[in-house]
Amino acid sequence: MIVELNPIRSKLEANINGDIQLVRGLIATISTEPGMNQKRFSELARNIFNERSRLRNIAAAPNLVVSLVYPLEGNEKVLGLYYRKNSNQRAAALKVHELGKMVLAGPLDLVQGGQGLIGRFPVSVSNGGESNRYWGLVSAVIDVERLYQDSGLLSPVLDIDVAISGRDGLGEDGALFYGDGRIKAADPVEVSLFLPGGSWMISAVPKGGWADTPPNTWLIRTLIVVGGLFIVIPMFVSGQLIGERKRNIQVLQHNKDQLQELSHRLKIALDASQIGIWELDIASGKLLWDDRMKELYGLRENASEVYEDWRDALHPDDLQRAEQEFSNALHHGASYVSQFRIRLPGSRIRHIRAVGSTYIGAGGNEKIVGVNWDVTADVEKNERLRNRQRTGGSA
Repeated sequence: MIVELNPIRSKLEANINGDIQLVRGLIATISTEPGMNQKRFSELARNIFNERSRLRNIAAAPNLVVSLVYPLEGNEKVLGLYYRKNSNQRAAALKVHELGKMVLAGPLDLVQGGQGLIGRFPVSVSNGGESNRYWGLVSAVIDVERLYQDSGLLSPVLDIDVAISGRDGLGEDGALFYGDGRIKAADPVEVSLFLPGGSWMISAVPKGGWADTPPNTWLIRTLIVVGGLFIVIPMFVSGQLIGERKRNIQVLQHNKDQLQELSHRLKIALDASQIGIWELDIASGKLLWDDRMKELYGLRENASEVYEDWRDALHPDDLQRAEQEFSNALHHGASYVSQFRIRLPGSRIRHIRAVGSTYIGAGGNEKIVGVNWDVTADVEKNERLRNRQRTGGSA
């Protein structure tokens, strides 16, 4: 029973988290281009829709007014929707703003037909200094029917009946939204499925229910045990061990395939947003940069990155402040937000935006992970605007 249920749980988790990760890549780009237009938004969204995902549509609402949507065709009516004045969506939109993190709602019936999971993501942009300001939110709809299909729930050869509860990510306390409610009362096998910001509870029983127990079961079982002591048990144990080994290999291979697919999606999202990733093991001092980070700092891809690479690249006027901001995050566990200049070969200057946070790794070591991206164009654009204002608006 559990052997059939675990792959379904793994696929549901991987598919939902994979779709959400694609959306996070788009949001990272919005944070660096808060004034993007519909054309630019469509170009970015199209890249993630080209992936094998279950995303149905995405809408961005700066200042809680829907201004960008993909695909545009068929969703024109949603443009101009003001969440604060919409009684059906106001509470959910304000909850995302209040919590400052993604909220997953549903499954629920969609106006366009079918059912969907709606992920609402808060978006913040740089305020020009160390602080951020709330930009608005992005909503993404995951097609539930495709999610069920891709996760194996609708397979015609499935030998178990499944029910799922936990609408809106409420776990055991959430309403049943998939399967027959009688499964919950039939002594099912149950596993938890963990989602961003919540969980579902999956219950399963054999198709047709559990087999009835005959009145003379004790006698039958005694005879089987006696016979098995001499003949069956050694063969049975060997067969079980071999079968369990094969099933474990299948599950491990499946999880490996899901991890590779999720990594591929994350790479596409990061490539689209031009973001570099770094990680520092605080105890050992081991520092890791991906290829995008090395490109931002003008290093070769095979270079061995060390803390001094970052420090030596800092502009002298920003060195003390940038190191102090990083030290505060390192020693006090604070969120790391910084913006500084770096020097590149040829006397070029690049403006970098950095964000990071601490976490406890799988081995129990405290680490800090973060991202860097190039904001030179934004800084230069703002500087030109300020110059124009100082000169009375002349070109």
